[in-house]
Amino acid sequence: MKIAMITLLAIQSDKVIRLVMLLALQMAWISPSPAQTVVENTTLTDVAVKRGVSFSDFQSKKAIVPVFFCNGCPYSTIYIGRLKKMAATYQDVQFLLINASPYKFNPEESIENMAKFALDYQLNMPYLEDKEQVALKLLNALKCPEAFILVPDGSAYKVVYQGAIDDNPQVVNDVKEHYLKAALDQLLSGIIPAEVYVRPAGCVIKKK
Repeated sequence: MKIAMITLLAIQSDKVIRLVMLLALQMAWISPSPAQTVVENTTLTDVAVKRGVSFSDFQSKKAIVPVFFCNGCPYSTIYIGRLKKMAATYQDVQFLLINASPYKFNPEESIENMAKFALDYQLNMPYLEDKEQVALKLLNALKCPEAFILVPDGSAYKVVYQGAIDDNPQVVNDVKEHYLKAALDQLLSGIIPAEVYVRPAGCVIKKK
């Protein structure tokens, strides 16, 4: 009887250990870089005009908002109207769309299809290709859409917000928490955003 109980406890303990290890690995995979991380300037190509665009091109702006984006992700296309509206509203902020999805996995993410998307949706912000995933690694982005707020920090940029745009990807009229807007409003009022990370809902970006 005692042997059976000891065996059962050992099996249960082993299951607990494996569960803890699995959760730890999952958390390590989804954890973002901490807010207040400083990242270097980077240059990517705007697919609409075929020229390089750098973070440093927007020194007159109070903040830069790179948003990782995918043509084929329904979450991304749902948000395009909201992002265009924000880009038109915040004159002191530069919005950027960044596509880091390798198109060998998804042909709709090709540079040619990115340029077509920019034209079809009449984007009012640069659409940058990051097929070498330089910016993806720099900012530790995981999903699309995933937004960041960067502010100048000498020759580099400080991340003051990372994550979700709002709390309702499906229905814009049902949004209750405007995470990105709230963080921008606080920043432009001279206040460090109260929420520095909100886990985004979206499509996982495949790594090369």
